[in-house]
Parts: sequence; C-alpha cells; structure tokens
Amino acid sequence: MLAELVERVELRADLLRALEQHELLLHYQPIVSLREGTIMGAEALGRWCHPQRGLVLAGGFLPLAVETGVVADIDRWVLGKPCRQARLWQSTHLEHEFALNVNLSARRMQQPGIVDDVERTLHASGLDARRLTLEVSEQMVVEDAAESAGGNLNALKELGFRLAIDNFGTGHSSLSHLRRLLVDAIKIAKPFVDSVARGSAESRLVGAIVQLGESLQLQTMAEGIEHGEQMTRLRAMGCELGQGDYLGPPRDGDGITRLLAERIRLPSRVA
Repeated sequence: MLAELVERVELRADLLRALEQHELLLHYQPIVSLREGTIMGAEALGRWCHPQRGLVLAGGFLPLAVETGVVADIDRWVLGKPCRQARLWQSTHLEHEFALNVNLSARRMQQPGIVDDVERTLHASGLDARRLTLEVSEQMVVEDAAESAGGNLNALKELGFRLAIDNFGTGHSSLSHLRRLLVDAIKIAKPFVDSVARGSAESRLVGAIVQLGESLQLQTMAEGIEHGEQMTRLRAMGCELGQGDYLGPPRDGDGITRLLAERIRLPSRVA
C-alpha cells in the first residue's frame, strides 16, 4: 500500500514536468467506413512517453492530471496539436472528407471558458469546425442537458462542432437528451461490440442501437473491433463506421499521412 502511494506521488511530480519536457505525444487511430474500407477520420489519443516507465496510456495519467491541476493544459495540447495536424491532412488530401475525433475531460468540459478556448484553438489551426468531433460521455450529456441554457456542449454545437457520445450503452442518456443536444454520432461501447460474434442478447442490443441511430439520423460507429467476424456482423447490421486494432492500431501522424497518400483500404497488411 505504501509503495503504491509513493509511486503515485512520484508520478504526479513527473507529470508536472511532462509538458515542459515534451514527453507527451499523440497517436491517431483510424476511423474506417465498414462498407468501403476507406479512412474517414481518426481519433487523437494522448500518450505519455515516461523516461523510466515507457509509454503510459491516457487512462494512466489523466486522473493524475486532474489531481495536479494540469488537466486544462493537457486538454489544450490534446486539442491544439491534432487540429493543426488534421488541417494539414485536409489541405494535402482534398479528396478525403477527413474528420478528427478528440476527447476532452469531463472536468474540463464543465469549466467556464471552455467554449472560447476551443473556438480560439480551432481558429488558430484553420481547421473547419465541421471536421472536428468532440467525444463526450453519456453522463456529460445528461448533466449538460439538465442546465437551463443547454450548457457548454450545446454552445459548442452551435459553433459548428460535431458531438459524439462515447461508450454508448453504458450510461444513462435518453432519447430526449439525444434530440435536445443535437448529437451527431454514437459510438457503440466495446463490451457490446465484443458480444456481436457470440449472437447473444447484447448482440441484439447492438442491432437495436444501430436502428436507433438510423431513426434519429445519427452516425453509428463501433469501437474496439478486434477481429473480422465482428466487422462483418456490424456491417450487416448497418453500422457505418468502425475503429479498433483489427481495422488499424493507433499510429503517429506520419503513419496516417502514409495511409491517406497511398489510399490504403483497411483492414490491410499494413494495419
């Protein structure tokens, strides 16, 4: 117990220096049309290249970022750098309607000034707001919808940004929340995607979620696709987009540039 506490204290101290030492980096996981195999976009994923511990995924350091008070700085970096990268992709590969998905922390989304920060960042990058999708949790949607003026999410939506509910099916959002916030897309949670190949009750629920998306004119995306049978069944259900290691693991910006330049369809041997 004491060792875990010491490790946590050390990590917090290391994280405070990580931004200054340029230890944070971004990987991008392709978002793919399940019908065509073409790359429609990518999700930006923050990583911490710790000098002793190696590569630390976002889930391993974002809670610490909240504790240490640097989450706003990290969120600005996680938004700013991929927006500039996506603008470059858009300008050099005009035939692609490339979209960028970014996660902002729940704590950050609740803070005053977040709307202005996001708008300034996007304006500085030159990226069209319609090319940026902000992924939010179902809980954030519920809390935002409870506010009398619609909250920060509604304000961002009015500026032209797209909204997607991440891990859909694991929270408590309702049809009224989906309609009120004018959500653009829903990402089916990985536990449900895992069930697709088994033909279980959860698998039938995935089909119902896809039908719900169609009825509300929402884009449907499945995350965590790990093998071909999942992709085949999701495509048969009518799910539009997919993401996961089977379709293409996270890679650096140059890796995405190569996929776009060579017009590679996924999954493929290079994935």
